[in-house]
Amino acid sequence: MATKGIYIYGIVPNYYGTAQFEILENSGVYAITFLNISAIVSESESACHLDSLDRESLGYLLVHHQKTIEDLMGKGFSIIIPMRLGTVVSSKEEVIRILANGHDLIIDTLNKIEYLTEIDLAVTWADFSKTLKYIANHPDIIALKDHILKNSDKILQIDKVKVGILVQEKLDEKNKLVELKILDA
Repeated sequence: MATKGIYIYGIVPNYYGTAQFEILENSGVYAITFLNISAIVSESESACHLDSLDRESLGYLLVHHQKTIEDLMGKGFSIIIPMRLGTVVSSKEEVIRILANGHDLIIDTLNKIEYLTEIDLAVTWADFSKTLKYIANHPDIIALKDHILKNSDKILQIDKVKVGILVQEKLDEKNKLVELKILDA
């Protein structure tokens, strides 16, 4: 039998007003309040053990978590401290205890983020195979391949892993450069 829990999506300040919080009633989430802050939560069938979820279930949970936070922002909750994916507690009292114990830090954080805007950047390569060919011609990768071929008659699995790791590093570097160019623009 699954145990009941409370899933915490994020924490908001209470200055939004009663009407704003009433909007939540039809969206499957609700607020648990402590002093001047509220946790935005929903009922959960069981505790989330992220390490036991398969990739598809984990992806579904991540999309649901993110979409819920984005929906909250779309409903006017522009200042929200998102909680970590899969944050589930056993009771309302435990949510209040979290809010009480972290109250000063939460208020400080809310004040710091009040005028900030989050920008997420996701880039995909239009022709990934072309990008990999480009990276394969990097001098460091060519040097590693030459070194492996000079020192051995046979290419071992560990050699393939070393080349793969270096290719990943060079791809990460290229991704970072493109990301910085886009953000600068």
